[in-house]
Order: sequence, then C-alpha cells, then structure tokens
Amino acid sequence: MRLKNYTDVSSDWIRWCIRAVRPGGIGNFDVRVSNTQRGRTASGRAYHAGSAYHDRADPFIVIRLAPPSRFKATRIAGNGGYLPHTLGSRQEALLFLLAHELRHLWQANYSRGMVYGSRGRFSERDADAYALHMLRRFRRGELV
Repeated sequence: MRLKNYTDVSSDWIRWCIRAVRPGGIGNFDVRVSNTQRGRTASGRAYHAGSAYHDRADPFIVIRLAPPSRFKATRIAGNGGYLPHTLGSRQEALLFLLAHELRHLWQANYSRGMVYGSRGRFSERDADAYALHMLRRFRRGELV
C-alpha cells in the first residue's frame, strides 16, 4: 500500500485507520488524502481497476477533506434516508470514508454484501452499513 497525504492529518494515524477498517481479502491498493476547496466536509472515490491520472494500475482510493477552518459537523441521511449518521470531526469523516471506499474495493473482488436491500455488485447501502459499523466501533474504542 502506498499513501500520499497532503493534509495536516498524521500519516501514521491514516495508516492506523486503514489497518483498522480494511475488510479481509483486499490488498495492494493506494490511497491519496488531500484537502478540498469544495464543500464543507469530505468526499471519496474508489477506483477498483486503477485510474488514468494514477501512475499505477492498482486499485486507488481518493479522499478529500475540508481544511479544519471550514470543516463542519454534518448529518448525512444516506441513500433515501437509509442509515443516517453524523460525522462530528475530520477524523471521523476520514475513518468513515476510508471504510466506505475500502468496502467498494472488497466488493470488486467478492459478491455483494449481506446488508438488507443491497443490490448489485457495488452497493452503496452495503458500503454505508460497513462504514457506519466501523465508525461506531471507533467511537466505542473497539478498533485496535
């Protein structure tokens, strides 16, 4: 795994998050975490077959975080009000997005997840449910 970090968040903490939330059965992927000028929270994208603007054909995850001065705690309703949750800090947003996008990489290698209502190979419901499960474990202090 290669990590490119362009934010003020510690690279060691990002690596810890990746180890803590990575589903089993995936490896050899790259992660880029950068600041964004758009929006007030964060966004992410997973490229399971590489990307044209990435120098390798490995799976690639891009996470964009708002700078600390512009980050705003956000309540996300999810898909059609499914699995609502609140991201209260940049660390929670980063952990949630890493778990969500890593789940999409997992979905590329395996059949769909086990969440009720998930459809298709790349299910947002399944990825949201997995990320929310990891966020709740993080809040309870269960991630090691």
